[in-house]
Amino acid sequence: MALLEDKFGEWKPVSRGAGIAWLCFYALFLLYALANRSGFLFLDFVNLIIHEGGHFFFSWFGNTIMILGGTLGELLVPLLCAIYFFWQREATAFAFCSFWFFENFPYIGTYMAEPENRRNHAHPRLVRHARHHGLAGLPHSLGSRLETMIGAPRQAPEAQHLLRLHSNDIRNVY
Repeated sequence: MALLEDKFGEWKPVSRGAGIAWLCFYALFLLYALANRSGFLFLDFVNLIIHEGGHFFFSWFGNTIMILGGTLGELLVPLLCAIYFFWQREATAFAFCSFWFFENFPYIGTYMAEPENRRNHAHPRLVRHARHHGLAGLPHSLGSRLETMIGAPRQAPEAQHLLRLHSNDIRNVY
């Protein structure tokens, strides 16, 4: 079955040497990722730059989207690159951008995890980063908004849960 070949045309050919080289890269990267216990891979340094840029670019749309902007940037940049290379029918570039997109999820999961997991598994620079902005500030932001909208958070279990998450976050990370 051809993947949209009628609309986009055929995929550009990949030489045997390039295919073998990319397979070796992916295999070595996966071995490196399995052996790495820090939870921060060398590709995450690129993602960190994109993450910080995402905060800036999404800051124009309000505080909550700014907080989410780092993670959105980390996901949108490789996704948009993958879409571009799919459109151009570049198989190796599309495969790499797809790999890059999905490689973000373990790091994002660690970053969004409970603060004690973030402290134990994340890179120290990222723990400091989470203290100042990013997903660690989101429960407080949403909790205070819910408190304002509802009135008394003690009467709303969802608001209590968000506020409890924030208080645990401050105790464990700071």
